[in-house]
Amino acid sequence: MIRNFPLAVELNLKVIMRNSTSSAIGAPTFPWRGRVLRRLLLSLCVLSAFGPLNMAFAQSADPSQGTTPGTGVIAGRVLDAASGEVLGKAEVRLSGGPAGGSQPGSPAARAVVARTGADGAFLLQGIQAGDYVLSVSRRAYAACGSDVDGLPGRQQGCSTRFTLHAGQKLGNVQIRLLRAAVVTGEVRDEDGEPMAGVVVEAEQYRYLRGAKVLTATSRATSDDRGQYRLYNLSPGRYFVKAQGRGLMARLAGAMMAGGGPGRMGGAGGPGAAGGIGRGSMMAGLDDAITYPPTYYPKAEFPEEAIPLQLAPGAEMGGIDFRLTPTATYSLSGVVAGVTGEPMTGITVTARRAGSTVSLGGPTAFASADARTGAFTLRGLAPGRYELVARSMGMRRGAAQAAGASGILIADLGNAHLEGLTIPLRPDVQIQGSVLLPQNNQEAQIERMRVVMEGALPGPQRMARVDAEGRFQLALAAADRPSFSLEGLPEGFYVKAMKLGGVDVMAQGAEAPSEVLGEFQIQLAADGGKVSGLTRDGTGKAIASARVVLMPERTGQARQLWRKTAISGEDGTFQFDAVAPGRYRVYLFEELDSGPALDPDFLTNFGQRWRALEVKPGASATAESLLIPVSDTAMHLGEMAP
Repeated sequence: MIRNFPLAVELNLKVIMRNSTSSAIGAPTFPWRGRVLRRLLLSLCVLSAFGPLNMAFAQSADPSQGTTPGTGVIAGRVLDAASGEVLGKAEVRLSGGPAGGSQPGSPAARAVVARTGADGAFLLQGIQAGDYVLSVSRRAYAACGSDVDGLPGRQQGCSTRFTLHAGQKLGNVQIRLLRAAVVTGEVRDEDGEPMAGVVVEAEQYRYLRGAKVLTATSRATSDDRGQYRLYNLSPGRYFVKAQGRGLMARLAGAMMAGGGPGRMGGAGGPGAAGGIGRGSMMAGLDDAITYPPTYYPKAEFPEEAIPLQLAPGAEMGGIDFRLTPTATYSLSGVVAGVTGEPMTGITVTARRAGSTVSLGGPTAFASADARTGAFTLRGLAPGRYELVARSMGMRRGAAQAAGASGILIADLGNAHLEGLTIPLRPDVQIQGSVLLPQNNQEAQIERMRVVMEGALPGPQRMARVDAEGRFQLALAAADRPSFSLEGLPEGFYVKAMKLGGVDVMAQGAEAPSEVLGEFQIQLAADGGKVSGLTRDGTGKAIASARVVLMPERTGQARQLWRKTAISGEDGTFQFDAVAPGRYRVYLFEELDSGPALDPDFLTNFGQRWRALEVKPGASATAESLLIPVSDTAMHLGEMAP
């Protein structure tokens, strides 16, 4: 029947059109009837065109059918981890691909997605050989922590990494999803009145760009009854925080309210303290009291809070907050280094300091006076703050000089703090070059990128290296940066890195406070090769184990030379282009790359490592002690999966 579907559509449409024409004789005319029939004709033709495709898809549910020779197939089912029931409407996503096929726009760079049917089955076919990452998502189920069977890899965090060989057919993959958890509660003020518009966040520790940070994984806003609901939470440990509207929302409200009905608030004139007096664009930010961010049940910092351990499908209610107002004070002073000529965009932000690294935004914001550099930050609760001043540059006619920046730590007590000075120094444009060994000048370095992680809050800064090895990078004067390289040519490692004549990779060296001269990155090709076999206590090879090569050097050298790898299906692993030196080798049964490359995390395992010395151009065999999942889990209890 489906095979003859297009013909049947054509015959039925002819009958419809003929009847429509004959019935129009001597009958009332309806101009819309022809349009409707034409649209019906078009819709049915489209459906008829897709009929064979739908049939082909139904037939391809068999992994052995409908595949391109040499390509692989992945088929299986998605189930509820607790009940074993099949789950329809789950999205199975496969990303990655053949080596070298990750360039934007290439077929291997695009994800392949399948949606499970009512029977929980999914099918991914025509897959080329390569390294892949598989992840699954479904409403009311956690995106992380699922159990995957039938793939030649191990679950790592929220996905499964594995290698698919040419023509390989994996037809019995079982993915068991955990139900997501829910947290509910209410927010009240000091008098027990419900508070609306309070932002409540569920926060977890994660590794971001190699740093351990506390970040929100779910967010909700309390309603008019003061009630909130956080949902779709993966099982794990959370810190729940309640806070008033964020700075950007307060700014928006101030802009709408500052100028009166029907007009925007105007910027404060030179007479306003830092341009943020009442009636200015910043109006509403200098309240005498505030409700500071509070971690459950009543803590200022996460170190003092009580975390919630959420089980799969848990619905934890009664996580209530009673927020207490706190008197607020101001920080004021000048941004030094302003010469009297007009500057553009001098801003000062305040961020809480001395606690866990967090992705939270600034606590307060002000614009400094363009000529005097005067600023005032209002509405701050007592505590320690990091003040960061930035300027877009000095205008001289049509030209604009480089920006400037400065940083200061201030302790605010139960009184206004005045007389602060933030030193402002011009940012610099570093002219850099990548130097190759004399005997190897043909390496392709134009794909390299120099990435700078600055001490000042903000995004990464990145510079591309041209074919001649040159690059340019902006460096904020207040930064003490660290660097990493992307796209390093195969077989090379970074031997030296000289910033303003100072080798920042030397033992104990730090980036200079003022950079004079060029930034030179020297590459070398005489690195060693490290290989080995991962085994458990019985001598059996372990697939998908995490191997860590951590140099005993510190600082910038450690950041550039540390390496990690996943063992293959036969338990083997290999590191190439290893910088000569002494290393510690760790072996984890299961661990993500974030904590694996964190020296502080590795200190939890004492002497459970093996020493290794890598010599120039030599091969070395790494031995290690297996650290089982049960031992790492106790140190990862607060981490997101």
